[in-house]
This record gives sequence, C-alpha cells and structure tokens, in this order.
Amino acid sequence: MADNWVKPTSSNDPDSAWTNEANAYDGNTATYAINGTINKYVEYLRASILCDKIRVYATTTEGGGYAAVDLSIDVYYGAAWHNIYSGEIADRTWVEKTIGSNQIVTKVRIKGTVLLPWLFEVEFNNISVAPTVTTQAVSAIALETATGNGNITDTGGQNATKRGVCYNTTGSPTTADDVFEENGDFGTGAFTASMTGLAGGTKYYVKAYAITPAGTIYGSEVSFTTGVVVTTQSPTDVLPTTITGNGNIT
Repeated sequence: MADNWVKPTSSNDPDSAWTNEANAYDGNTATYAINGTINKYVEYLRASILCDKIRVYATTTEGGGYAAVDLSIDVYYGAAWHNIYSGEIADRTWVEKTIGSNQIVTKVRIKGTVLLPWLFEVEFNNISVAPTVTTQAVSAIALETATGNGNITDTGGQNATKRGVCYNTTGSPTTADDVFEENGDFGTGAFTASMTGLAGGTKYYVKAYAITPAGTIYGSEVSFTTGVVVTTQSPTDVLPTTITGNGNIT
C-alpha cells in the first residue's frame, strides 16, 4: 500500500515553550516551529486515523549553521503516550519513524533532547482502508415481516455510527429507500435488522449497510418474497367419483 501522508489539524503547547507551532503543518518546509526550552513537548493533533508511522522534517541552528538534531517522538494511542523514537534526526530531511504496529492515532508530541530544534513539518501516515460490509440471506420470512442480516467485516479503522438494511421492490436499494437501522458505535461483527410493515406475497431486494466516517458502505444485494395467506373454500361440483376443491390466495 502506498504511503498516504496527512498533516495535523491543530497543535497544543502545554508548557508554552514553542513559538509558531502552526508552521509545522502548513505544508511549507521553509517555515518552522521553534522550541525555546529544551525537553519541552509540542503536540500535534488530528481526527483519529489508522496509522503506522510518523515523519518529521527538522534541524537545529545551535552551534552555528544547520545541523542534525536529537528529538524524542511520542505517539498517542490506546489512551496512552508511546515513545517511538529518541535520537538523532538528519538535518532538513524527511525522516520516517515507525510505530511498530497499526494503531488508531490521534496525536504526536515532539521535543528536543540535546539542542533546541526547529520543526519544519510533521505528518502522519494514514493507512485506513475502505470499510467492508456483507449481506446475508434474509431469515424469518413471514407475511409482513422478515429479518435482514449483515456483517461489518472491516471498519477501515473507524467504527460505524449506523448500521442496518435498506430495501425496495425494484432492485439496487440505497438508504434513500426504506431502511431499518440502529445508531451506536459499531466495530466488526454480524448484525440483524427486523423489517416490519411489509406487503404479503411481494418480492423485496435488500442490502446491508454501515455508515462510517468514510461514508456509507453497502453489502451485496439479496432478495426474498414475503409469505402469502391461503384460504380454503367449500368444494363444488361434487359427483360420485369427482369433486372440485376451491382455494384463494388472499
């Protein structure tokens, strides 16, 4: 999978030790955030993404001229900070540091540990994949009710906020048609949706779906036909050896 580098959307300077913090995510490697006090973090934040590495573009000017700089880089996931690197970063070069696994990340923090750094840019590698949903056969089919079945098989790194089934009588249903859905915070797993108020003896087309930050994701289409009611009437044309039975699909 190709890298997909994305920028922070905001910053936090908990010790007020940095200036021009926004320069580190303006897309310009000629502007920089400056650390005025050694061993003081600046934090860079964005909406949660599935991430496997961070990259930075930095330098120091202490001692005269540009030089490599020692940085400590922490990433926030699983409700805690995790250090992914402490050591030298090459002068004004994009340097990538891996997290060690794929994690849902919301922020990174960086500080200089030996000399005061200039931080030109910092970016997250977004490896989120498209969510996937499957549709299973409809079950418990009755005259006016049935149970739709779906499964979120991959969240793409961000849980769904809605899941359910959409249906119609013409094919290729979407959420613009009739739906039965539930709201919540849904990861992977199977789910059901009770469809009620259906017409008897009618063919319906159904898709399971989930709504995530990536959009509305549909499963494949399945179909089913609701039940019918049959009544039996009195026989007619009764003869010694023959008889006519009578019924009615109502």
